[in-house]
Amino acid sequence: MARVSYRSADINLMARMMRAEAEGEGRLG
Repeated sequence: MARVSYRSADINLMARMMRAEAEGEGRLG
């Protein structure tokens, strides 16, 4: 992964999406 292409905001957004998916799977499962 190129660090230059990633911004702190993008990382936060990706983290939120991954966290939301993990929580959704946990609730449904």
